[in-house]
Amino acid sequence: MIIYKFDDNGFYQGTKEAPEDYQVGAYETTIAPAFKPNGHSTFDGSTWHDLSETAYMQANPAPKDEKRIIPPISPLPQPTQEQKMIAKLGADVAQTQQMIAKLATIVKPQGGQANE
Repeated sequence: MIIYKFDDNGFYQGTKEAPEDYQVGAYETTIAPAFKPNGHSTFDGSTWHDLSETAYMQANPAPKDEKRIIPPISPLPQPTQEQKMIAKLGADVAQTQQMIAKLATIVKPQGGQANE
């Protein structure tokens, strides 16, 4: 006979082979699930249930000190060659404007006043 084992929350823990005269213990049953059980399957005392990943996570939350695996974030899109050239042109224009402003403070206008 096949014995289906589950934990104190009802989650499937595996099976074991037992003789026909075996007395079922705590957290064990001879009731077979109608599907292939896995770690997300639960037993409510009379019926096996196959939980989805989402339902499993809600029924079995991670302890506060445990980290769940978070899927990686998609990389940011890379700028095109045209966008890179426009950015460089903008930086060049800004640099030129700074040089013009600096030269304007150095160079003084000449002429215009006559000696009296």
